Amino acid sequence: GFSKIYAPMFRELAPLEEYRKFEKVLDRLSRFSGVAVAFSGGVDSTLALIAALKALGPHRVLAVTALLPVSVPGEVEGAKGVADWLGVRHEVVEVDVMGIPEFRRNLEDRCYYCKREIYRALKDFASSEGYSVLIDGSRREDFEVGRPGVKAAGELGVLSPLAEVEIGREDVRKLLKFFGAPNADKPPESCLATRIPLGEEITEKKLRLIVHLENAVKDFADVSLVRARLRKGEEAVIEVFKEDIPKLVECREDLLKAAEEIGVKKIYIDLRGYVMEEHRLQEVA
Repeated sequence: GFSKIYAPMFRELAPLEEYRKFEKVLDRLSRFSGVAVAFSGGVDSTLALIAALKALGPHRVLAVTALLPVSVPGEVEGAKGVADWLGVRHEVVEVDVMGIPEFRRNLEDRCYYCKREIYRALKDFASSEGYSVLIDGSRREDFEVGRPGVKAAGELGVLSPLAEVEIGREDVRKLLKFFGAPNADKPPESCLATRIPLGEEITEKKLRLIVHLENAVKDFADVSLVRARLRKGEEAVIEVFKEDIPKLVECREDLLKAAEEIGVKKIYIDLRGYVMEEHRLQEVA
């Protein structure tokens, strides 16, 4: 159960500095009659959703998740699981970003056009359900690096209460662990479009290749995080956490077979291991 949200006795056990910031978020949200939360199921939007529930109660909060053609398989189901654990109403809105030429073109502004369409769709849906305020889980670092999603959110009037009070990545993790959130240790995730080199068109076929390869790695190597980055259309570079690299070598024959099934001729393993998305230009979202 999620008793720590509503039981004031747990306040004394909270990490002090981080909880002071969190209380500022509660102050900001408590002035609204209700809010919708752009909820991906990731750690940042989970904390934003917890804040909304604590400030307003479950009957004045709506969690809304965008389902995209570039969503990682299982992402929406994961969001639903967290929403169920929190006891909040959860809705899914399909957003067809593949219909946006500027997105498919896959230049450096790709994320901006995608996020703008997502926020527009979520805001429209929330409004139709009686929620005029939409918040997201953007945090301090998102504003510091100038992520395109921040620009899109600002243009559409989406609020970012975590960032407003300087809550950062480590604050989010500590607070989620305090609340006992089931996804507190969830690895970072990014959309499938980030696996396609900038400047190469995003197509349904490429997305299918990526999903096939990433599913194969998860099935055969039993890893918690994988990125299959396409190169030249018929090659792929596989990234996992550094400690999981030996698992890829052990199942190399299975992976090669899975790649051949879909026309991927060569697979490379990135020996550096997975690098956080925030340090990759093409993964800024």
